[in-house]
Amino acid sequence: MIRNKLREAVPEGRKKIERAIRLYRQAMQMQPDDFSAYLEYVRSLQKKEDHEKAVKALTLGVQRQPENSDIRNLMSVSLESLGKLDEALHHLQIALRFNSNNPVLLNNIGILYLKLDSLEKAIKAFQKALIINPNLPDTHHNLSIVFRKKGDRNKAMLACRKALSINPNFPEALHQAGLLNHKLGKLDEAKQYYKKAIENRPDFPEAYFNLGNLLKDKGQFQVAVQFYQKAIQYKPDFHRAIGNMGNAFMFLGDDKAAISCWENAIGVKPDHVQAYAHIVALRHFKKKDRFVVAMETLLADPKLSVSQKIHLNFALSKAYGDLKNYDRSFQLMAEGNRLRRKTFDYDETIIKNEVASIKTVFREDWIKERNGYGCDDQTPIFIIGMPRSGTSLVEQILSSHPDVFGAGELYHLDAILSAKSREYGKGKFPEYIHMLRPKDFKKIGLAYVREIRKLAPKARFITDKMPQNFLFVGMIKLILPQAKIIHCRRSPMDTCFSIFKTNFTKLHKYSHSLKEIGFYYRLYQDLMKHWHDVSPDCIYDICYEELVSDPDYHVRAIIEYCNLDWSDDCLNFHRSRRPVMTASTQQVRRPFYKDSIELWRNYKKYLFHLHSFLGTKEN
Repeated sequence: MIRNKLREAVPEGRKKIERAIRLYRQAMQMQPDDFSAYLEYVRSLQKKEDHEKAVKALTLGVQRQPENSDIRNLMSVSLESLGKLDEALHHLQIALRFNSNNPVLLNNIGILYLKLDSLEKAIKAFQKALIINPNLPDTHHNLSIVFRKKGDRNKAMLACRKALSINPNFPEALHQAGLLNHKLGKLDEAKQYYKKAIENRPDFPEAYFNLGNLLKDKGQFQVAVQFYQKAIQYKPDFHRAIGNMGNAFMFLGDDKAAISCWENAIGVKPDHVQAYAHIVALRHFKKKDRFVVAMETLLADPKLSVSQKIHLNFALSKAYGDLKNYDRSFQLMAEGNRLRRKTFDYDETIIKNEVASIKTVFREDWIKERNGYGCDDQTPIFIIGMPRSGTSLVEQILSSHPDVFGAGELYHLDAILSAKSREYGKGKFPEYIHMLRPKDFKKIGLAYVREIRKLAPKARFITDKMPQNFLFVGMIKLILPQAKIIHCRRSPMDTCFSIFKTNFTKLHKYSHSLKEIGFYYRLYQDLMKHWHDVSPDCIYDICYEELVSDPDYHVRAIIEYCNLDWSDDCLNFHRSRRPVMTASTQQVRRPFYKDSIELWRNYKKYLFHLHSFLGTKEN
């Protein structure tokens, strides 16, 4: 009778799980030696996520049958769910002593090593499991995760492909293939893998989330929002999806929706520091409100990670700057920069040597000898300069013109030149340049245009506002001689201070020390002087302070330089709904303003050394 009821009690849904627990418990009472009922009772408790009770039941089982690997394995599942990873691993290792050729045990041991960040031990465990049984798609997939975490994408992809060769419809492995292709910049391939993962598992929140991230990376923010919503539908407490949906709304210029998302993310995860940082970026604080108090309280939490402390320090610095408490503001930004700078190595002699090498190669006579080699396509407009110098503003002005597509900060040129470096077996740009044949310059130019054309096939002009392209002005002159180059300049003190107060990623490694910022800035100045000397007619300089002081004159001059007909939309750039994905996303949605001119003076007493780093005089 009970056996028949047990067969009916398929544990789907909470009520059925409760019923199964009750029936299995009855079976155990009536037949104490019915070990299968005991195991199903424990599994039902685990499905109910009552792991404390499961551990109690399993402890009795371990005492009765210490060599039983099924009991040890189930014990590890509950201990892992309770966050007791070391204890879970201990039980699996004991089980392995009595059953050394069990690939499932080895796979589960590998998973625990992965969670404990013991990556080499995880690899060994997974590889041992695959020696015993090479046809385990789960284990190949787990091995792929470890290699991805180690940064070895080639081995990660091989393991993932093996998993999919065994089970082509394995949702988690399809998702993993999507992640790997996404990281490699193969967005179309990644998109197909994510979609196939969802086809095979429609309730897969992580796949919806990462497909949303991919679409966000492609600038398709409206569609990205839809996939974030699907992720949240299947996982309501998915704080990263809620937060990233806020980011998408921010890039679309919908500040109200963005802030609502971030507040929801904080509600789900109170220490979601990135959400606080985004809210602070969108708001101007007039008083020390609940957000500032909450961030101060959170910053005092000793359990915060270094990354969380960095985000909070920068966010609070901005808030206190709004409140005109400049002492507290600088203290916080300095601490944020100090913490960030400790997370990586940076040798400023590398960029020094790179600039010296560029100047040596790109001499005036050398450039003149190669004039006419390049591609005559006029599509690109390069906007270069230091970060925080007005590059986003100039792009927003230009992209408001109906004939111009603003592509943002593109890595395409750097990627193409780096690929050439690998092709010739040389180091970084420009060490291989002397090896290029005349036709190679045209090929490189065509390759760049082909890549950016994918972003806007019908646009007459496409802007690339990667500031660091100032390193490649000589190369741009040779590969795309008809391309326009706009150089944005701003007061050195305002530029460098603005960099220091911005929470940049590792792309700008020099940005977390005033001394290193000053050193980098002087190299930039030196190289720009070199470009003006060797190619005086290929660069259009625009001064930020002059632009915002007399916008009508300077906007018209920029439009004329780019051979565009006048459009009033260029003066009303702030009304554009074009997505903006840089640290200046808020600034370019405002009309011309002068608030940021000489902003550094509010922090003057902390910046007295910056003048010497820049080689400028204090005034």
